[in-house]
Amino acid sequence: MIRGDFDGDGRIDVAVLIQHGVSSDDRGLGAWPNTYIVAFLNCRSRYRMVIVTKEAGASLLLMHKGASDYDYDSQCNFKYANDTIFSGMGMGGTSYIFKNGYFRPVVTSD
Repeated sequence: MIRGDFDGDGRIDVAVLIQHGVSSDDRGLGAWPNTYIVAFLNCRSRYRMVIVTKEAGASLLLMHKGASDYDYDSQCNFKYANDTIFSGMGMGGTSYIFKNGYFRPVVTSD
């Protein structure tokens, strides 16, 4: 679980990594947990649940507002406008940036 202001409204939100059950490929080979990231956005008197992704990595980290990072898809450096959810596995990872009402995946670790 991590806490941060993901939507930039000045209130603390929460994100959780949930692993349950197992999935396998078409041939029944390999087994890995079903992994989700769910955010709970603080809306004054209640929280709004948002499924961030159904394909998360094995870790959950907070990327702080103002921190610098690199977008591998657009090949450019950027700074986080708000606190951001990061999930990765091994060498790769994705930042989930909240913009226009949803979390947009950005590959920030290769």
